[in-house]
Amino acid sequence: MAKSYILEVLIPKWLIKKKLESCGFSKIISFSNLTSRALIKSGWKKENVITALPGKDTFNKLNSDESILEAKKLLNKKFYLFMGAPAE
Repeated sequence: MAKSYILEVLIPKWLIKKKLESCGFSKIISFSNLTSRALIKSGWKKENVITALPGKDTFNKLNSDESILEAKKLLNKKFYLFMGAPAE
């Protein structure tokens, strides 16, 4: 097993959830359906798990689009973005 994933395997997911909630986080965004299901299984309420599947973008001209933040009531709120365990 890669060193990057050892802590991820050893730390109970409910403990991470509890720590995030104690820091004021009430919702979580996932980049896959598998991760979303794992989050719900670890104790997050389904309505507080947002699945944002990655897509393709040309990145030539990026215009700010806050509609998803408004729709999910996250505009002007703090949130934590975790992109996965670090690569070695």
